[in-house]
Amino acid sequence: MDTVELIRGIDVGGTSIKAIVADASGTVYGEWNALTPRGGDAEVQVIADLVASIDQAVHAREVTGAPGIIR
Repeated sequence: MDTVELIRGIDVGGTSIKAIVADASGTVYGEWNALTPRGGDAEVQVIADLVASIDQAVHAREVTGAPGIIR
């Protein structure tokens, strides 16, 4: 069985935190969005929750992180 390498991108903005999972060809496997809370600890918790949601949605396949802007 072939496996697809997935890339996880997370964009932390002033009003929202966006996350996406895609493969190298640009096929999107999922998108998530959450409001950006105030305070470093709260932001880290929202990011961790988004990562957990991503990992659950792609059934714990290996996902590589990638910094950048999400559309």
